[in-house]
Amino acid sequence: MSAAPDTRLAEGLFELPGAADRAILRTVIYASLFQAPQTLAELHRGLLGVPLSRTALAARLRGPFLRGRLGVTDGLVHLRGREDWVTLRHARRRHSRELLVRHRKLLAALARFPFVRLLALSGACARENAADEDVDVFLIVKRDRCWSVALALMLLSKALGVRRTLCLNYIVDEAQLALPERDLFTAAEIVGLRPLAGAPTYRLFIEANRSLAERYPNFLARQAALCRRLAPAGAPRWLEALLELGPAPLLEAAARLLLGRRLRRKLGDAPGVDLSPHRLKLHSQDHRPRVGAAFADALRRYGLDADGMQA
Repeated sequence: MSAAPDTRLAEGLFELPGAADRAILRTVIYASLFQAPQTLAELHRGLLGVPLSRTALAARLRGPFLRGRLGVTDGLVHLRGREDWVTLRHARRRHSRELLVRHRKLLAALARFPFVRLLALSGACARENAADEDVDVFLIVKRDRCWSVALALMLLSKALGVRRTLCLNYIVDEAQLALPERDLFTAAEIVGLRPLAGAPTYRLFIEANRSLAERYPNFLARQAALCRRLAPAGAPRWLEALLELGPAPLLEAAARLLLGRRLRRKLGDAPGVDLSPHRLKLHSQDHRPRVGAAFADALRRYGLDADGMQA
């Protein structure tokens, strides 16, 4: 007596996937590490490794290989069996938007602060997936003004009572546009930035990190469109020129000495910390190893490899 046919085989769930299917599944798996179902537009923009039109992406999601592994609920793509994350994502999106509305004046002032060349949201807030009250920002400032801007903004945010909300945890100057980290986590953070002001510097930053951004070909093809709506960054240039006559260089030297001493005592030599002259990276908890290990483990569970993408 013959065995009953395996319905999963009949449904095509064991069909060998193509490169596009594997790329889509990898991208959704990576987002799942943050409990973040994605809209079709978000999935398309952040698709790992394979250029694909949005129409083709939607068609692949309806194919048997992905249909057996992914679900679409309320327009959000998620791992099958994780429908509960959709409600969580809606709540986090509302919270993220309310957080930015509450601090819109602060962010507008930050964009016009002297020597700022790029203001961008980073982390969960940039992806509308925030679960706390932190507004993480990424700043690029004028060459040799990294420390003075950091010190001035830290003091100002403390005076305004928003020191715990405004997270100034990554500031680089124009001499350090190319980030030294070469991992997938850093690439995802670059692609996930939400620029608010400073189109020229944003373009230069993406070009300086092109080897990382190339992991996301759809993003590279469309990133120029992000610049069209951006406000200018920095204070009036006459004011900056006036500050350069004395106050700015003196504050930079004092900040490197005083703030540097305080940060070294507080943060030590943690792997997510960089206190170099042109870069202030203040990630006291370096999430890269944990996320990389979790991603590799999740890929193995789905029978995938990283295709050369070191997390």
